[in-house]
Amino acid sequence: ISSSHIVLKNAAMPDGTVRDIRIPRGPDGSVHIKYPKKLYNKYNAVSLWNIYHVSLYEGFLSEIVTTMNDYGFFDYFDGENPFDLLQAAEYIHQEIAENGEDADNEITFDTYLDYKNSYYEQLNDFLEGETKELLLAEADSDSELCSFIEEAFNQTKEYYSILTESRESLSKKIKNAMCIFGTTATSTSDFGVNQYEDGFPNPGVHYSFANMILSSDFVDDSPAWISIVFAFVLCIAYLLISQKVQGTIRQIVLGVSFIIGTALLTLAYFVLTRTFIGFIVPEVSVSLTFIITTIINFMNTSKDKKIITNAFSQCLSKEVVNEIVANPASFKLGGQRLQMSAIFTDIQKFSSFSELLTASQLVSLLNYYLTRMSDIIMDERGTVDKYEGDAIIAFMGAPVKMQDHALRAVTAALKMKAAEKIMNEEIKEVASLETKPEEMDEELFTAFKIMIENGKTLFTRIGINSGEMIAGYMGSDNKKNYTMMGNNVNLASRLEGVNKQYSTNGILISKDTADLLDDSILLRKLDRVRVVNVNTPIRLYEPICFTADASDTTKIYISEWDKAIDLLEEKKYQESYSIFENLHKQNNEDKTCSYYISLLQNFFLKGKYPLAEDNVGVEYEEADGVFKLLQK
Repeated sequence: ISSSHIVLKNAAMPDGTVRDIRIPRGPDGSVHIKYPKKLYNKYNAVSLWNIYHVSLYEGFLSEIVTTMNDYGFFDYFDGENPFDLLQAAEYIHQEIAENGEDADNEITFDTYLDYKNSYYEQLNDFLEGETKELLLAEADSDSELCSFIEEAFNQTKEYYSILTESRESLSKKIKNAMCIFGTTATSTSDFGVNQYEDGFPNPGVHYSFANMILSSDFVDDSPAWISIVFAFVLCIAYLLISQKVQGTIRQIVLGVSFIIGTALLTLAYFVLTRTFIGFIVPEVSVSLTFIITTIINFMNTSKDKKIITNAFSQCLSKEVVNEIVANPASFKLGGQRLQMSAIFTDIQKFSSFSELLTASQLVSLLNYYLTRMSDIIMDERGTVDKYEGDAIIAFMGAPVKMQDHALRAVTAALKMKAAEKIMNEEIKEVASLETKPEEMDEELFTAFKIMIENGKTLFTRIGINSGEMIAGYMGSDNKKNYTMMGNNVNLASRLEGVNKQYSTNGILISKDTADLLDDSILLRKLDRVRVVNVNTPIRLYEPICFTADASDTTKIYISEWDKAIDLLEEKKYQESYSIFENLHKQNNEDKTCSYYISLLQNFFLKGKYPLAEDNVGVEYEEADGVFKLLQK
């Protein structure tokens, strides 16, 4: 024994080797016990009662087997006599206990086990076989004897079942096990405290220490100065890294990661060196550094967050604003190229509203309409760029990037058309009232009445295109606006107006947008067209509804529609016309269907194509089968 180690000289190990075992001592001379991974209450604790229980029922079973043997029960059994096997096992057991094993005379523990196991096997065969029926047949009409036989067999089966279950349970727990004997009864107060439990049975200390010796897996303490140096290095590292991390969330994640990392590093140091390093000093130091740094950063960034909140709260949903405020680095001030979807909306023939309404009535109506529509866009995490009279210009995918910007844009468009129907119903309902509702502005109430009197309803046209666009703050130092620009933006604007040409239900999207959608949106395709100032032909699609809301009839209608468009492009005009005619009979309110029927009747079926001078809004370019849109 030295001040730093206890050395077990020439220790004989279970694997047959002999070596010295060095057990480290801590600075105070103590030996640290390395408790196993499993706590004591997860070990196979076996009560003395479990052992005695087996012995007790072995005695019960032995007595009844002896009785059955005396009455000649085993004479009717084809197997070996269980009583004889039991006698042989007990004899060998007694000899071993008194004189030890004698292999020459087969007095060994293995022989004892063979006889014991054979005894249980034969007894099981006896109980489960036909012996009972033979004995009952022999007893014939002797009811007392039959009752004795039944009772004997039932009692034997009960003892046998209890005993075999107890033996199997014990066998699983103690097979190949190292057994420590000790008292753990509550009345003995033989309990202590360790790192894991406040009531640890003290015999567990013995097997824990034995486990350390047999595995040569020992632990030690490190000097106090190591934990101080460790804490200093971690704090400096955190300060240097935190200065390069932008965003409150990221800094919090960094700080929490350092706190957790400190614990993991001390654990790693222990795993590698088997030596404890002081945990409290580095953990508290890193935690305090994190808290102080976070407070300072919060004070420095609160001003920037206020500016961002004021700038975006008017045109973005609260969720998106909160995301930007929490992580300002998620967008760049100035222009940046992003994959986005642009949305342009406009109210059909809104200029006629202006002729009927006063300026204040028009403003009230617009506020009523734009509020509903803008809320839908922002609910889908969209950004409202600006309002131009009755038109809304918005986009999805900036300032926070979105993978599903196209789906959100089309979803917003469908919800806007649904809201439009509700608004028209509300206008009609309110206009029918003699007096305005208390919460409604007088100007808005009057505007509703004038609209109904003049047969006016709200009908929104929406154009959507997806692709690369530039988004960011644009303007001067004194006046900025977060907006978008690019060719793909212009195309979305064009598509809004194209709704009028095709007499759609109000929404048109490009193929680039359609390609980004999933099956949740039901679309029908229209022509390939060239819009004004855009030379590349694009395929037009009209979103009809959410697929989940579509009836089987609607799905079949759209399938037939797409077939008619394909036939038209394949120049099979009569076949295409027949399908369109059939579709029109099913739904004579489909104005887009009427448009194609008119186009086929007036031109294609007559062997000619619409030209600019025909004044139908399109010019057919036969060379590549594309419709050139003529409206500006």
